[in-house]
Amino acid sequence: MASEFKECTVNRYVLPNGMTVLLKEDHRNPVAAIEVWVKTGSVTEDRLAASGVSHFVEHMFFKGTADRAVGEVAKEIQSYGGEINARTSPDTTVYTVNIDSRHFAKACEILADVLMHSTFDPAELEKERSVIAKEINLNDDDPERRAYKTFFNTIYAVHPYKDPVIGYEDIFMKLTREDVVRYMRQRYTPNNMVFVAVGDFNQEEALQNLRGLFKNFHRTSLPPVFVPREPAQLGRRVRFEEGDVNKGYLFVGYHTVDIKSDDKCALDVISMVLGQGRSSRLYQKLRDKLALVSGVSSWSYTPVYPGVFAVTATFEPDKYARIVREIEQEVNRLKTEAVSAEELEKVKQSIISEYYFSLDTAAGQASDIGYCEVATNNCNYFKEYVEKVKQISAEDLCRVANIYFREDNLTVTALFPRGSQPQSAAETKTAGAAGDISKHELSNGLKLLVREDHTLPTVSVRVLMKGGIIVEDEGNNGISNLCSQLLLKGTRTRSGEEVVRAIESAGGTISSYSANNSFGCFVDILSDKKDLALDVLADVLMHPAFADRDIEREKGVILLNIKSLEDQPFQSAFKLFRETMFQHHPYRFQPIGTIESVTRLTRDDIAAFHRKYAVPENMVVAVFGDVRADDVKKIVAEKFGALKNTGLVFPKTKADFTTGIVREKKAHPGKQAIVLLGYRGPDIFSPDKYPLEVLDAVFSGQGSRLFGSVRDEEGLAYAVGTQMIMGLDPGAFVFYVGTVQEKVDRVVELMFAEVKTLKKSGIAESELQRTKNGLVGIRKIQLQTNAQLALQAGLDELYGLGCDNYIQYYDRINGTAAGDITRVAQTYFTDDDYVLVVLSPATEEGKKHK
Repeated sequence: MASEFKECTVNRYVLPNGMTVLLKEDHRNPVAAIEVWVKTGSVTEDRLAASGVSHFVEHMFFKGTADRAVGEVAKEIQSYGGEINARTSPDTTVYTVNIDSRHFAKACEILADVLMHSTFDPAELEKERSVIAKEINLNDDDPERRAYKTFFNTIYAVHPYKDPVIGYEDIFMKLTREDVVRYMRQRYTPNNMVFVAVGDFNQEEALQNLRGLFKNFHRTSLPPVFVPREPAQLGRRVRFEEGDVNKGYLFVGYHTVDIKSDDKCALDVISMVLGQGRSSRLYQKLRDKLALVSGVSSWSYTPVYPGVFAVTATFEPDKYARIVREIEQEVNRLKTEAVSAEELEKVKQSIISEYYFSLDTAAGQASDIGYCEVATNNCNYFKEYVEKVKQISAEDLCRVANIYFREDNLTVTALFPRGSQPQSAAETKTAGAAGDISKHELSNGLKLLVREDHTLPTVSVRVLMKGGIIVEDEGNNGISNLCSQLLLKGTRTRSGEEVVRAIESAGGTISSYSANNSFGCFVDILSDKKDLALDVLADVLMHPAFADRDIEREKGVILLNIKSLEDQPFQSAFKLFRETMFQHHPYRFQPIGTIESVTRLTRDDIAAFHRKYAVPENMVVAVFGDVRADDVKKIVAEKFGALKNTGLVFPKTKADFTTGIVREKKAHPGKQAIVLLGYRGPDIFSPDKYPLEVLDAVFSGQGSRLFGSVRDEEGLAYAVGTQMIMGLDPGAFVFYVGTVQEKVDRVVELMFAEVKTLKKSGIAESELQRTKNGLVGIRKIQLQTNAQLALQAGLDELYGLGCDNYIQYYDRINGTAAGDITRVAQTYFTDDDYVLVVLSPATEEGKKHK
């Protein structure tokens, strides 16, 4: 079928004050994305180098303007159905708004106010300093971030890329308000900014509006910034560290080029060949064949200044030396052995596919346009880049590998568990903007959902089945996860490598998942390969091999990942909460399983699980994208029609909560403390879930109540919010705060105070309306992509809510009244029935008190 892909134009303007404006109309969905790119980051901090001042400025821009008090910016954006965020990188700082397009002009006005009139209130600055200081310290609790920081601090000797964007605590704490304001005024000038907007608006009206908003925002001279040039590396560098982790984190890297280099394309192709995707060389060899790693990938980082090429892996410490040898061997192969035409074409297709999928949302397009403009002064850079990728030859890869992958240009860093490092460092129908969802049912009971959307030449396929931990018990916990992983490890006619290569060679990705209430497989691919995608999915679901060697290999990886759960404080805290709240229900389990349960799972267990649940009456197939419904229905009937209906009656579980007041405390080796306060919640079929979702939004985000009382007013925490556990059976509503040990008691006091105030006073009509608008707007933003919409509609259909439930969601949220909020708060947040969990660095053993 011929593609009907249509491209929109980016229009470039320069305002009188020097601000570059890039506008792109895209009327597929009623949303808009705005990004303001400031050409400043940790690289431009000059005399304040490594202080994190760029990041500090970013945080302060949401702390009030002359006309808007602290917290009002986020609340106002939320009230218009949007979300606001910001990020700082070495080269840029970016402010983003995704919003219901009806309020596009208002979002522009708010952003303009933030950029021009932020007050940098001294008291707020000190509160935010405390928050960032905690973030700097807590980053070391995350082993991946710590390993990443060590690698960059080793491979770079003098260039600012060696330092974390957030800065070092001792330098950061010396920053004065005068330093921060002076830096902001020097760098935040319109001639150093790019304003990008993509979405459902009229660009002539937008441009006129922007001219008015920024007419009093005057250009200034930009002071020169000295950025030291990184000298050539003259020998292999190796650095080891130890920490409180359960597995090793490895980086192997080389200095390379910046984004404007002609060699960038070849390096990106090499990164795909080596370590991106399940059919990549390193994944196949190190993970699937030799079982040396639990995860491995490679990436090429080519920013504004010369970047790096790196391979990362997670591993058991005793396998370190062999892993490094194998990685070097695969890298060096590229110098002498030409990549086959088939493999080269596969990665080219993947790059093209990845680029198109990145444009599926207005935010994705805005990010693409903004980065291209600030990094290359060409907003169409990546479109031209994709065309250059098509011209890359096997000879180009050999040439580039020989230039950069040298022994004297190599850096190896690793984070080991304590005591394990090597001795020597040398060692139906629903309305949709782009198309309706049509629902079909095969004679065997399989349900098919199709959505035609010809905007981009891509298609997303989701095959979903009820299952997951809700059908597990203590003896087989983790079987759904293990089964889903093994689906991609081979069939009767395809090896696991052939399964993933078939998809990735066509520019696609294939994955599987298992969660609380379901499991399944996903494929995202270019639309002219839809037949292949459905053929492979049918094969893995109907004819899995479940080979003994694959079972043992996957179990080994899972067991390592189970161990590493304790490395993540929030995951560890939520694990303890589940075990405490759901003592007699499957929701107490982790989808990954336990060491004991996974160890004893057999091939017969897995095959029996698959035979029971991978049946058509328990299956929904969603195909969304550049397709024709009639074509898809014919292909699915052909591929999945042989599945036999077994008359499965999905098992019922008994809702069984812990009752009374339960307080659980557990020690962990990190620096931070995690506090979770949880109450019983409803299932997904209860009308109470909608008021509770509103409450979830009230207590989450930068404009939330809890954020204001715990973080903004008292600076007690870095992470604050709520989370709902909800599924086929009743779940829980959980308040969480990440803090430090000495603040735990005060945090708990504030959490209970917020709950008490809510139950007594409810929420104001203005706050309710703002929150509802925010929920509706954010849901629209989330469901821009066919991939996400296919998953949402597919799960709703699978659970019996109907594939049009996502549209009814808007009416049900909008129909929530203030009285509903008070009612559900009083019903669920009871004084005599809750679970309080504290994960803290205290040394004493956790004790349970009732």
